[in-house]
Amino acid sequence: MDRGIKAALGIFIFSYLVRVVDIFLLNSPAHWYSIILSKAIPLITLFYIVHYVEKVGLGYIGLSRRDFLKNILLGLVLLLLTLGVNFLPDTLLYTVYRLPFRTPYFYFGLGTAYYFFFCVVNGFMEEGVFRGYMQRKFYHLGKWNAIFIQAILFGLWHIAWTFYNFYSFSTGWMVGLSYVVQYSISYVFFTLIFGIIMGYAYLKTGSLWAPVFIHTFYNFFLSFLLFNESRVAGLIKFLGYPLMAAICLLSIRFLTEKMNIKEKEEV
Repeated sequence: MDRGIKAALGIFIFSYLVRVVDIFLLNSPAHWYSIILSKAIPLITLFYIVHYVEKVGLGYIGLSRRDFLKNILLGLVLLLLTLGVNFLPDTLLYTVYRLPFRTPYFYFGLGTAYYFFFCVVNGFMEEGVFRGYMQRKFYHLGKWNAIFIQAILFGLWHIAWTFYNFYSFSTGWMVGLSYVVQYSISYVFFTLIFGIIMGYAYLKTGSLWAPVFIHTFYNFFLSFLLFNESRVAGLIKFLGYPLMAAICLLSIRFLTEKMNIKEKEEV
């Protein structure tokens, strides 16, 4: 097996093991320091690898100042597009059935400040590991193959929440298996789509700044926006994910050309 693939799979397996320990053994989601260890440890490990083991620096994974402001602008556009998809079910249900919108809320306190800090660390860690490192290691298999491989692994990365939310080692599944399957497919499918969008943004820019920006603020703002969670709303949202991907991919291609952002040559 190619050394690059071994390195990519190695950091994925290591990160997942840390994730399992943090979530299931330490039960960190039940505490104020929720799953920060499973974000910080892989991030520190990633930085150590690119600095001291491979000695390629953070620019290798896309953390350089090249086209910084342009990438932030790209990230802002993608953030608005992806958040907009979450409003689509409510908009359609309001238009067709006159169901009222739920009211967004925001409260600033220590909990909110910590959550923003967590979102920042999470954004750098997941984008750094999956896009900046793993995707680059898979590039010799073909750039789109690399995007799809890391996106699939990114989707599987989130399956842990199915077991944490709905499974007890003493009593088994706490909800019906049909709901478990529905939840898992929807969650993994969305994160896979999200991984493809972030992977394409990374491919076209060679920078992590746009993916980190959108990932950080998407997670942060979505926690303060309340949406209709009915089955109809969930189905509309699920069917809207491919449309979201198509719009985002076309937007990335258009904006990178207009802003003259060049793909980074591989090293």
